[in-house]
Amino acid sequence: MAGSDLYVEVRLNDLPVAMHLDSGGAASSLSSQFAAEHPTVVKGLKSRQEHVAGAGGSRARQAASWPQVRVRIGDQQTVLPAIGISLSDAGNVKEPNVLG
Repeated sequence: MAGSDLYVEVRLNDLPVAMHLDSGGAASSLSSQFAAEHPTVVKGLKSRQEHVAGAGGSRARQAASWPQVRVRIGDQQTVLPAIGISLSDAGNVKEPNVLG
């Protein structure tokens, strides 16, 4: 826990990643920091411009889609059809890795 935020140690295709658990979240996503730390994951992925909306309004960012990601927490495992990876911060907001 960090404050009132719950983080989970997840393995994505065998890469260890700390992810903020968003129990009401509709999707999972990875931060631009993840992209910077793992350039070989991002290399060759299709990217697109997307808009992120929140309490502070809407912001644009560049994001890539990582297909067929194996997600493992402890002994449990599943495969996500895709997970978005932010390639740039949306404005000056640093976004966490989110498990939705």
